[in-house]
Amino acid sequence: MNEDDKKASRRAVLQAGVAVLAGAGLVTPAAAQQKIEKSLVLYQEKPKDGQQCSKCLQFQPPDACAIVEGKILPTGWCGAYAPKP
Repeated sequence: MNEDDKKASRRAVLQAGVAVLAGAGLVTPAAAQQKIEKSLVLYQEKPKDGQQCSKCLQFQPPDACAIVEGKILPTGWCGAYAPKP
């Protein structure tokens, strides 16, 4: 198991724990809505096959994403790309 697999596994366990606590009313909704690490969605700073963050439903100008943490370039891309309608 490589380091990225270990991180993904830990994240899954932590998210499941937060979901259980949120269901029990012990965690606020804001705390339960954590963003995903860039590495887990294969974020890159260049477009892919004509797809880029500025054309994604989750993009929040000027440099953020609703579901991916950190600064996001409008010309970037990730595996969570969802085209705007």
